[in-house]
Amino acid sequence: EYSEAAKTKVRRDLALLNGTLQEGCLGQIAEIFDGLEPNESKGCFAQAWSVGELLRAVKAAE
Repeated sequence: EYSEAAKTKVRRDLALLNGTLQEGCLGQIAEIFDGLEPNESKGCFAQAWSVGELLRAVKAAE
């Protein structure tokens, strides 16, 4: 039972990853990202738990 403000912030933050899902291994997200610019991906280029966490966050923000 998250607030609407929290849900809106999560949806806005997740939208920033749309480009990432369209590059490399389509529909996947890398295992690790640098926290500082230029936010390069590292590690495994298609990590199941990274995708799973995105799906969990999307579902929680509905």
